Order: sequence, then structure tokens, then C-alpha cells
Amino acid sequence: MTEVSFTRGEAYFPPAEMCFTKAEVSFTRTEMNMIPAEKNLTMAEMNFTLADKDFTRAEMSFTSSDTGLTLAEMRVSD
Repeated sequence: MTEVSFTRGEAYFPPAEMCFTKAEVSFTRTEMNMIPAEKNLTMAEMNFTLADKDFTRAEMSFTSSDTGLTLAEMRVSD
């Protein structure tokens, strides 16, 4: 598990530096866009961009296969 906290800007996960199936991210501003630069979870560059409202907690579960990212699930609670 990887934990990241921030109040604004972007959280960036470099490729090949992290291999994970679950990430917990805490931040204060909402609207999170997840853009995998590669179609493979273990080599993905994931950029989280922040926008307007407030999250308290976000849980993201990822499942990958030979063809790459097959599932991205996000549950957000206040």
C-alpha cells in the first residue's frame, strides 16, 4: 500500500518505481482524473489532478492483466 497526502497540485507515481494493487490517497481538493500513460498497471504513469471540491478519503483498487489495466475502481467517502 502506498499513502500520499497533499493539499493542491498533483501527485505523481513514476513508472517502474511502484508496483501496487491498492493506493490510499488523502487530499483536500476534489475532481481526480486518473490517466495511465501505459496500459499496464505495473508500468503505468498515473497523474492525479485536483479541481474544486473536497475529498476526505479516496480508495482506489486496481486490477491488471496481460493486456493491461482491466479495472479501475474508486470509492470516495466524505
